[in-house]
Amino acid sequence: MARKLGEMLVEEGLITQSQLEEALRNQLMYSGKLGTNLVEQGYLSQSALADFLSAQLGIPSVDASELETIPQEVLDVVPIEIAEEHAVVPISIDKRKLRVAMADPTDLGMIDDIAFQTGYTILPSVAPELLITFALERHYGIVRKCRYLRLSGVVDQEFAILRTSDPNEPESAGKTESPKPVALEEILVAGYSARQIATDLAAAKDQNDVYRVLCRLFSQDFERSIAFAVQGNEVRGYFQSGCGLKTEELREVQFPVQQIDCIRSANESRKICVGAASDSAGLGSIGERVGFQVGSETLIVPFIVNNHVRIIVLANGNKVDPISPNLRRYEDFRKKLSYAVQMVSLRTRILE
Repeated sequence: MARKLGEMLVEEGLITQSQLEEALRNQLMYSGKLGTNLVEQGYLSQSALADFLSAQLGIPSVDASELETIPQEVLDVVPIEIAEEHAVVPISIDKRKLRVAMADPTDLGMIDDIAFQTGYTILPSVAPELLITFALERHYGIVRKCRYLRLSGVVDQEFAILRTSDPNEPESAGKTESPKPVALEEILVAGYSARQIATDLAAAKDQNDVYRVLCRLFSQDFERSIAFAVQGNEVRGYFQSGCGLKTEELREVQFPVQQIDCIRSANESRKICVGAASDSAGLGSIGERVGFQVGSETLIVPFIVNNHVRIIVLANGNKVDPISPNLRRYEDFRKKLSYAVQMVSLRTRILE
């Protein structure tokens, strides 16, 4: 089915053959729907995927705005157990008819099961797996391997690059997953040497272990750091240290890659750089709370996984040495992190 879908997308000119082949390789190794992989890699937009699926299946599609606000009485019709088991989200009720968003509306057995358990006639509507994931987390609190979040406004910024690294491209690695929140007391340990970093990365059992190493290093080296997950054309916050944000507040930091100059530059150049932020790192409404020192040195590190920038870290307030002489250290670290992600992803696939 995935191959057929991919071939149709190529025929329609929505993606290229090489993009399809890369997405299929990722899907084979790291699972997930083909559409999810295509959107995650920035080859296809969510709206284009939804429209295409709707046209091919002859079933109405769901607009992202429809999943933003859903009346509680509608949500109550589908218990959390059913929503999680089938990955579906109820949208509206019309008498005894329940409109439900789902990634695979051709699964008649699933539709019959939902109808039996709710007592409603089910009207299926197709939505990309990504939108379903957002809605399940938003309305049911179901934490999934979330790859994308809704956009929100963030103001532009200027960032003056003072120095960049010029690394060789890290080898391809596995796909990143959104990490679970990491408590600072788990990572604030002094004296995190290069040898210990390498040992911890090599011993990582899953991607959360890899992320803990990332958190620990930047928490040791800088007063303030904030990391963004880059997913297609969007980014969202997922880790911070010393910025005074709660986990739920950090998750609300979402914006287009192109909207902040330093994020866009890091994503395009893939180089580590040191610069001076001109407006509290351009973080819009939370800029003051983040506490980045305007005009001081700020390190920006893009982490490359599977030949795509997946994480961008901004760090400010270096605790010991000037940043510039230590660029090679962070260059070595990001390469090893990429290798570690690949190892744990392959280990997971082997043990499945």
